[in-house]
Amino acid sequence: IKFAFVFFMITSSWTLLSILTAVVSENMITTTSNQEQELKIASAEEDRQRQIKELKELFSAVDVNEDGTLQEKHMMEFLADKTNALNTAKRCRVPVRDVVEVLQTLNMVE
Repeated sequence: IKFAFVFFMITSSWTLLSILTAVVSENMITTTSNQEQELKIASAEEDRQRQIKELKELFSAVDVNEDGTLQEKHMMEFLADKTNALNTAKRCRVPVRDVVEVLQTLNMVE
C-alpha cells in the first residue's frame, strides 16, 4: 500500500506540474502576441508619419513657385533628373515608371 501511495503522489505531482506549466506557457504566449501586435501598430504609425514627412518634403521641392500646388510642367522638369525620379519613386513606394501616373491618379499633378 505504501508503494501505491507513493506512486499516486508522484503521478499527481507530475500532473499538477504539467498543468501549471501549460497554463503559464499559454499566458506567456498570449502576452507576447499582444505585445507584438502593439509594437506592429506603433511601428506602422511611425512609418506612416515618416512617409508623410518625406512626401511633404518632396512636394515642397517640386513646388517651384511655392503656391501649394503641383503643376505637371514642374513635376516633369523635376523628374527629368534621374536622381530626383529615383528618390520620388522610393518616397512614393512605386516603380520609377509609375510615379507620374500615380500622382496624376491622386490628382496631385494638374
